[in-house]
Amino acid sequence: MLPQEDHELILQYIYLPLTRKVLEQDLSKMERANFKFSNVYYDFFKRKADWIGKDLWEVKRKLKQRGILIYGPTDAGYGDTKFCRYLIVHKGQEKEMRLLAVHMRNNVRDILASYINN
Repeated sequence: MLPQEDHELILQYIYLPLTRKVLEQDLSKMERANFKFSNVYYDFFKRKADWIGKDLWEVKRKLKQRGILIYGPTDAGYGDTKFCRYLIVHKGQEKEMRLLAVHMRNNVRDILASYINN
């Protein structure tokens, strides 16, 4: 069983890159859009992407300190249910973590909202 703090770090390691990727894809769409003040919107969201990057760097540093390795994702599914599998190596023990794709999407949305609202 993983300590709660380690579990939270692992989830941040998984979700922060996904959140940043979504934001960067939207930034590229924003660059092509014809907003009246597009540079204001672009700068705002670019700062949020940079903030996510800094937080991810800190998460990676903490994982390294604790000797936690994360491998994946590998996509899998049963019927219509899609999920991603990750292999977690924690103190020499391997643990598989499965995250449902729909839950991942919802968590990324919530994380993105928390960055934008702060």
